Amino acid sequence: MTDTVAEEELLLRRELAAVYRLVAHFRMTDLIFTHISLRLPGPDHHFLINPYGLLFEEITASNLVKIDLDGNAVDPTPSPWSSATASRTTTTRGWRSISTSRNASSTTSAPIP
Repeated sequence: MTDTVAEEELLLRRELAAVYRLVAHFRMTDLIFTHISLRLPGPDHHFLINPYGLLFEEITASNLVKIDLDGNAVDPTPSPWSSATASRTTTTRGWRSISTSRNASSTTSAPIP
């Protein structure tokens, strides 16, 4: 991973963690199985997703989990993540141009305009 790519991922991790905290602040979460994911730029189609079991206000840049299109962790992580949530995140597999999605219920994902 080049320095530029690492810096960009760190920036995106910080921004996604801030989104989680804003969503918590405005009480836009149902507390379980809701997630906001971000597709990282690049040819690998990796996503960032929240670890399972943490409240949105507990999400930080460092505890986000990087997964691939099949919902597998890309980097070693001590944090568990929900494979069901990961599989819904990766249903955006066909949406190559979409970079973020928010799951507002336990059954659907939709692009954020």
